Amino acid sequence: MNQSYNLQLTKQEIEALQNYAGFMHARMNAIGDLKYDKLEASQKSGWDMNMSTKELEKMILKFVDVYGAIYKAGNREARGRLYRGTSTKEIRKIEHEKNINSFLSTSLEEDMAKTFTTYGDEAAILRIKTEEGLPYLYVEPYKEDGRKDEEEILILPFSKVKKIEHTSTWNGYKYYDATLEKEKLEEVPKQELETLKAQLMEGYDYYREQATKCIELKDDVEYMYTKLRQSRIKWRR
Repeated sequence: MNQSYNLQLTKQEIEALQNYAGFMHARMNAIGDLKYDKLEASQKSGWDMNMSTKELEKMILKFVDVYGAIYKAGNREARGRLYRGTSTKEIRKIEHEKNINSFLSTSLEEDMAKTFTTYGDEAAILRIKTEEGLPYLYVEPYKEDGRKDEEEILILPFSKVKKIEHTSTWNGYKYYDATLEKEKLEEVPKQELETLKAQLMEGYDYYREQATKCIELKDDVEYMYTKLRQSRIKWRR
């Protein structure tokens, strides 16, 4: 039985799903987890994360629409296995943080998930089980015509990592198994949400400036460390 509300999605929600499946997923995911190191990782992967305040507000609305779409039309049954192609670096972050605040894109097919891994020793396959109550949505029917068929399942954000472990290494991939459950979130009054949103908009430019400086300083430190290491190797020779 498909345990969902089976509510019809609005045109706006379908458009937001199409945007997510297109080129906006990095920006939308940043809304749920607006940390400078994750912005840096997205930028280094080629995504433009330099959003204006107006663009940020637009992404918040799209984030809410995708969240609503998964909640309205998603399945809440426990799911046996979903696949996510990723890296051991992302796995380490998940192990450390114990929760996933962004939408989590997965596939029904392992071979498809492999196309999203990184090359070399960093390549990893995360096999995910979801517990009952955590909504997820099969998004292929909502994608625009011509989009690649990825057999994609999108898991609701703010999920809790109940268990994750490295289980095997095979044919160049490290395999990890994880179990996710729905985080228990308290309902926030609408007025409080509006106040928080206003505060976010007001402080975003300052945050963006500070995040940019942090990323630049981190790059400087990494550069100096590399030069120092090269100098020591040269001196030892």
